[in-house]
Amino acid sequence: MYTLSYIEYQIISIAIPVALALVSCIAVVVGGIKLGLDKVVRKVFPYVKKKEEAVLLVVFYATYIFFSSFTDISYKYDPFDPFDCFFYSNWSLVQATPEEALILEENVLCFTVNLNIGRAMGQATGTLAFSWIFSSVIIWISIELKKKRMKATEERNNKRCYSCCLLLIVCYIPACLLSMGLIAIGIIAVIHKFTTLVSSIEIITCGSILGLQIKFLIISDVVLCINNLKQQRQRRATDDKKKPLLPTRSSTVNTTPTDVLVHT
Repeated sequence: MYTLSYIEYQIISIAIPVALALVSCIAVVVGGIKLGLDKVVRKVFPYVKKKEEAVLLVVFYATYIFFSSFTDISYKYDPFDPFDCFFYSNWSLVQATPEEALILEENVLCFTVNLNIGRAMGQATGTLAFSWIFSSVIIWISIELKKKRMKATEERNNKRCYSCCLLLIVCYIPACLLSMGLIAIGIIAVIHKFTTLVSSIEIITCGSILGLQIKFLIISDVVLCINNLKQQRQRRATDDKKKPLLPTRSSTVNTTPTDVLVHT
């Protein structure tokens, strides 16, 4: 039976999924130009807010996770598993007996091909669905606060408008921390071998999609909120200028030289 080399496993697990993900992004761009990318985005990825770069990133992640799922990776050598293991020192194939495997101390990296299409689809769609849940919660909170802020603006209730803007910022801060935390966890997990590369990519995908959504919401909501508050201040200053001034008494009396009598 033919055994794949370390380089061949790297090509199957990383290079081919990346290449297919790039091809998928190109297909989305070409199809979007002909069909209208905004319509495609709203139907497939409603939480992406019609941003082309976000759509391409989501498509890239989904395609990469799907094709990477056909390769299983392990960091533990077991002679009874169907994995092909390689030493970290020289990437040579590990060929040890069960007795030698018990005392094997050198770090190894193991691969095996698993053509399970159902599992690959489940991992890709599950990752996007989990990301969509986070994004949907943030969008719902943003929409509700935006409605209240617009109503407060119509009523010229500055205090309530300030409160809505403050709540928006308070909502985005933990969401940003969650996004950066997921990305950091995914990177740390793969560096320290707590999980496989595909699992780390799934965690990073959740954090990246949430981070993209937060970025677009901050730009569209917080900046708009700040501009709205500035307009309210300018409007209030204009109204103050239009108010009639109260008459004031002058302590000085205007006189002319003819009004002054000079007594000699």
